[in-house]
Amino acid sequence: MAQSNSSPMRGNGVWTDLVDEFLLYTDNFESPDIYKLWCAISMVSSACERRVWTHIGPYVTYPNLYVLLVGTPGVGKSIIDQVSDLLTETKEPGGGEAFSLAANNPSRASLVDELSKAEKVRITKDGTYIYHCLIINAEEFEVLLPNYQSDFISLLNAGWNNVKQHRETRRHGPAKEVSISNPTMSIIGGVQPAWFVAHFPEEAWATGFIRRTIMVYAEDSGPRRNPFEVRPQRPAVKEHILQRLSHISSLQGPLRWEEDACNQISDWYMKGCPPEPTHTKLAYGYNKSRFQMLCKLAITATISRTGNLQEGITTADLSRALRWLLDVEVKMDDVFRSMQGRSDSAVMEELHSFVFAMWSKNGKEGVPEAKMNKFLMTRVTSEKIPRVIQVMEKADMIVKVPGTDRWLPRPKDLAQYH
Repeated sequence: MAQSNSSPMRGNGVWTDLVDEFLLYTDNFESPDIYKLWCAISMVSSACERRVWTHIGPYVTYPNLYVLLVGTPGVGKSIIDQVSDLLTETKEPGGGEAFSLAANNPSRASLVDELSKAEKVRITKDGTYIYHCLIINAEEFEVLLPNYQSDFISLLNAGWNNVKQHRETRRHGPAKEVSISNPTMSIIGGVQPAWFVAHFPEEAWATGFIRRTIMVYAEDSGPRRNPFEVRPQRPAVKEHILQRLSHISSLQGPLRWEEDACNQISDWYMKGCPPEPTHTKLAYGYNKSRFQMLCKLAITATISRTGNLQEGITTADLSRALRWLLDVEVKMDDVFRSMQGRSDSAVMEELHSFVFAMWSKNGKEGVPEAKMNKFLMTRVTSEKIPRVIQVMEKADMIVKVPGTDRWLPRPKDLAQYH
C-alpha cells in the first residue's frame, strides 16, 4: 500500500485544524473545555499510530500519549466516547478499518492478545514495515486497571516506550511464547481521585505508568447546555473529521524540526524545562518525562495543523504544544488535593480556626485574603478556593473589611470577642 504524505484537499481546498474541528464538533456537550481539548489531542496523536515520528538527536519519538481525565462522577468524562466513535468509524483510504480499539474491560492476557491481533503492514520505499498498534479509550479506566498490578503496568510502559519487540512467556493458554514486533499503545481514560488513593502505593508515583501519564483535572462540567439544541453543521464537521483521520491513517515517515523550533526546544530543555510542577509526587517521576511529552505534543500539533509531513514542526506548533502542557500542569496539584477527601464543612472549620488565630496574633487586624488562599491551597482544589470563602461569608463565619482585601473572623460565641 503506497503512502500519501500530502494533505487532502477538501471543500474549499484548505486543510482545517483537526483539534479545532473536534472542539467545534463537541461544542454543545456538557463537559469541561479542558477535557474536550485533551480528547482532541489524544485523538490526533493516537491516529498517527507508529507511522509518524521525529528524531531528537539519536532518539526516535512517536506521538502516542497516555492521558487520564481526573474528576468526580458526573463531571463529563464520557466525552471520551466521542473519540471512540470517530476512530471506530474512520476508514482507511482503501476502505478497511483504520484503527484498532481495545475492548472496554480486557484482562492483561486479553490485552496482549488484542495487541498481537492489531497488526498493521505498510509497504514503504524502504520495504515492508510491520507494527502493532492498540488504542485504549476507557471512560472508566479503573475497569481496565482495578488495582496496581506490576505485570500489567510493565505492559503499558512498553506500549508508551514503543519498544522494538515485546516478548513474554505464558503459563496458561495455548500460546506459551508471545512475541509482538513494534508494539505501541495510546490511552485516554477517565478516573476518580479516589482510585489513586485506593490503588496506588507511594512508590508508584516515581516510576512506571504515572510517570508517563498526563493527568487532566476538572471539577465541574461548566455551563449547562440546552439538551434539545440542534447544531445543523455538526454532520458536516463530523464528515470533515473522518476524512482527516482517514488521511492521517495513510501518513508514513519522519517529521522534521524547523531550525527555530529546534533551537527553542533545546533552549527550554537546557534551562530545566521551566516551569516544572513542584508537587513531591511529580518531582521525581513525571517531571523526568516532560521533555519527551512536549516532543510528542509538538508532533500532534503539527499534524493537526497541516495533515502532512512536509511542513515540519514550527515555533508556532511548539509554542502551542507547550501551552497545552503548561495549562494542564497548573491543575495537576488539584489531583492530589482532591485525593485528601476532606469535606467542605471540615475545611471551612479549619479556615475559620486559622483566621481566628491570625486575627488574635496580629492585634486583631484583618487577615489578608492571600494568606487565606495559601492556607486553602493545601486543602482544596484551586477551583474551590473562591467558593469556600464565599460560602463562609454567606454563613457569617467571616466578614470582609470594607475597601480592603482583609477578612475578620465572626465568632461562634460573640461574647468571646468582647
